[in-house]
Amino acid sequence: MVRKKPASSTHTEHPIPVACPTCETLERRYDNTIGQSRELLECRFQSLREKVRELHRWQENRDEAIEDFYAHKRMHRIQIVKARRARKIA
Repeated sequence: MVRKKPASSTHTEHPIPVACPTCETLERRYDNTIGQSRELLECRFQSLREKVRELHRWQENRDEAIEDFYAHKRMHRIQIVKARRARKIA
């Protein structure tokens, strides 16, 4: 038995393109920081303190990258809300 969607469905199409170039760039930046952190764990340093300091630096880079990514994602949500409001007005 096949069920049909009700005509008054609240589902709306996503107005943002599936492959946002900025999202992809920010994801690559995040992936790069993760990769650098993993490589760092395999490297030898003169002291453990130096290794930990470098690891913290890459973790800060990672945190910045993910913060930028989420801020960009919030902009997508704002665009969706504005598009919905514009449709209601029209």
